[in-house]
Amino acid sequence: MGNIVKILFICCLLFGSALAVPAPQANADTSRYLVELSKNPADLAASLKEWSIIRSFSLDGHYYAVLTGEKSLQELKNNPAIISAGIDRKTTAASYKQTTPWGVKKSQAYRLNAKDCACKIAIIDSGISDHEDLKGRVQSKITYLYGKEILKTAKDTAQDQHGTHVAGIIAANNNTFGVTGMVPNAKLMVVKVFEGEYGGYFSDITAGIAWAVNNGAEVMNISLGVHASKDEVTERVLKSAYDKGVAIVAASGNEGLTVDYPASSAYTIAVGAVDQYYRMPAWSNYGKGLDLLAPGVDIQSTVQTNKYASYSGTSMAAPHVTAAISKLLPLYTGPKNGERVEWVRSRLKDYADVRSVAIKGRTLQVPVLNLYNSYYGLK
Repeated sequence: MGNIVKILFICCLLFGSALAVPAPQANADTSRYLVELSKNPADLAASLKEWSIIRSFSLDGHYYAVLTGEKSLQELKNNPAIISAGIDRKTTAASYKQTTPWGVKKSQAYRLNAKDCACKIAIIDSGISDHEDLKGRVQSKITYLYGKEILKTAKDTAQDQHGTHVAGIIAANNNTFGVTGMVPNAKLMVVKVFEGEYGGYFSDITAGIAWAVNNGAEVMNISLGVHASKDEVTERVLKSAYDKGVAIVAASGNEGLTVDYPASSAYTIAVGAVDQYYRMPAWSNYGKGLDLLAPGVDIQSTVQTNKYASYSGTSMAAPHVTAAISKLLPLYTGPKNGERVEWVRSRLKDYADVRSVAIKGRTLQVPVLNLYNSYYGLK
């Protein structure tokens, strides 16, 4: 793996394990940093003269940038122009297990097909193929790769099927072929932050989140994660989204350990996986910060070139919850701030199916997604 620290797509391998990112090591590529600036970068030329600004973006009056330079991270943090900074961690992809579908039925989403939501759903992932079963679902696309904004969405490759699979779980059309998604009439905003084995940077994900918020996303799916501590700059962006009432769903991870980041953030809704018998796989991360479980084993959905495949992982569980939230939002009548996110979180958990799950020798009662009950407030 060389000297590149990698973030991996949260997707289960054949052995029920997953690939994840360790905390940055001493040999990590530390020449790139994701930072929060004290003011507009145009006003900081003198303070940042020893650094190159690869890209900058803003949200809610806060300014962020990707910097490169020869000096250390600590020297950067000591710069008065910098509020917070961290290594811009590298990303790459995992592989997938393939079998058959069932998640839409178990969550009872099919019973609510007539319930519409005009809200925009952002998918922060590997992009999306032009799939026949997703025709008409995508409203906008943008790409952030390798620390740069690419106005024309990068071409999807055979290794970038992850985002197409996630999109199909949420929004595959209700027609005469293929599969049906949780919300067949969804409006999708596709934010490509990852490209097959070439990966991307954590700053790409963070910039993608900010773009989605700035462009009206009300629900967001992040089937990506890193098994490491929270990132200060990303936390700021997540909080800005939360304060605007944007519900961000994140996959918990597949290492059989504690919850990955950004799922572990208080500003996201963390989702683990269950199979069709309501058993939680040993690889599904669990513990503090996990909100609920959703279908995530042998989930059939769209993949590249108008094909279909079954994958397993908390990557597949998260979009079930993302889609469910889009159905619930029209029921909410309060202010668009953090209260809306907490209302959604409570609605999902309070009316979930409570199941006994065996976890490392213990039996726990955990909430499992039931969209129909959450929608109508049924116990």
